[in-house]
Amino acid sequence: MNKVVARKLKASESQKLRRMKRQLTNAVNSRHAGIILLSGGGYANPRIAERCGCTPTWVRKIIHRFNRGGVEAIFWYPYYCGRDGPLKFFADVVEQICEVALCPAKRLIGMSVWSLEKLRQYLVEQKIIGSISLEWLRQLLRRRRIRWRHTKTWKESDDPRFWPKYRRIRRLYAKRPKGGRRIGVDEFGPLNLQPRHGRHYAYIGHVDCLRAT
Repeated sequence: MNKVVARKLKASESQKLRRMKRQLTNAVNSRHAGIILLSGGGYANPRIAERCGCTPTWVRKIIHRFNRGGVEAIFWYPYYCGRDGPLKFFADVVEQICEVALCPAKRLIGMSVWSLEKLRQYLVEQKIIGSISLEWLRQLLRRRRIRWRHTKTWKESDDPRFWPKYRRIRRLYAKRPKGGRRIGVDEFGPLNLQPRHGRHYAYIGHVDCLRAT
């Protein structure tokens, strides 16, 4: 049973959320707006989490924030900064930092790759945090198993439904349908595919790499 759902939206709130959903410079706000709109549309929280690329627990947190404080509660990112002591970043703030680091830099800042300096600047400008040192930002990402990675091939899709399709295909690879077969079919013209190098933040773990040819 889907117990945590967004309350009924006002007309003004619906307009604000749709504008937030279309934002290209702030993927986090766009995702939060999508969560509320999908919840108001009757989607179950596990399905919302799958479509928005986050956990059901985070979906419930965003819905609770919206129900308590409206659109402003999910728009302004909380940060905690002690004047006389070290900074304290709570779990929800750390999750937002990791969420931004894993988003394509080109979509958020118009540049091809993230650097720690660019990431810190974006986090401060978007009011996700007040301030943070580069070393502490690096340590936070390492603790969440996010490392800078070099890849021999770089592929990026413009399909808005790419990730739901990708997850369905991964599930088929991981577990074959009972009594069924997996058949992969693809087409390509007479072009010689060449690998392209790329760099990005990604979770730590072994990745099987295949040549583009």
